Amino acid sequence: TSIRNKEQQRLEMLIDGEAVCEIDLNASQPSLFSLLTGIRMNTGDTWVDAYAAVVDQLDSTDDAKLLRKKVKQIIVEIMGTGNPYRTGPADSKENLFDILEQGKLEYNSIRNSCLEVIPALKELNREYMNATGFLSYHEANILTETLLRLKGMGIVAYGVHDCVIVKCFCKDEAIDTYRDIIRNYVLKVQKKSGVPKVVTDVALSFEELGSDKVKLSGSYK
Repeated sequence: TSIRNKEQQRLEMLIDGEAVCEIDLNASQPSLFSLLTGIRMNTGDTWVDAYAAVVDQLDSTDDAKLLRKKVKQIIVEIMGTGNPYRTGPADSKENLFDILEQGKLEYNSIRNSCLEVIPALKELNREYMNATGFLSYHEANILTETLLRLKGMGIVAYGVHDCVIVKCFCKDEAIDTYRDIIRNYVLKVQKKSGVPKVVTDVALSFEELGSDKVKLSGSYK
C-alpha cells in the first residue's frame, strides 16, 4: 500500500460516525529536534515547512516538489543514522539520487544546505542524539500528552507518528492543544538540558477528505 493510499484511508475513517481531520507537525523531525536542542532554524521568524525552506536555498532548476522529497530523504537518513555528514544515499528503492558520482555530489550539496538552514542537525551523533533514540522518546511523550489532554477535554483523538486524528469539528481545539503541548514540553526539556530558550508556535498542517491540505505557518516568539 502506498503512503498516499494510507493517508487516504485514514481520512476515510469515521469517529462516532463523523468525518475526521488529520493534523500534522510540518517537517516534524528537524523541527522538533531543533526545538529540543534550543537551536533556531535559519528560516526567519516565521516558516511553513523546514524542508521547503531548504529548497528555497538551493541553486537548482529541478521541480520544487522533487527537491523537497530529496531534502526530506537526506534529513531522514542523517537523523536516522546520527551522522550529519553522511556522504551518500541509502541503498533502498526509495532513493531519489543517481547512484553514480553526480548523484553523490548532489546529495552532498543538498546536505550542506540542510545543515545551513537547520544547524541543530550538527548536534546529531550515533549514540543517542538521533531519530531512533533522543527524538523518538520525546515524540512519544508529546503525542501521549496531547492525546491525554484532548481526552480530558472530551475530544476523541488517535495518534499516528507525528499526527493527530480528530473529528473535523474539533479541529481548532486540537490544533491549539497540539501547539500548546509542544511549546510547553519543549520549554521543560530546554530548561532541564540547559540549552537556550526557544519559544515557538510550531508549523502544522490539517487535511480533511476531499479538501487540499492546509498549512499553518510556525513562528518564533
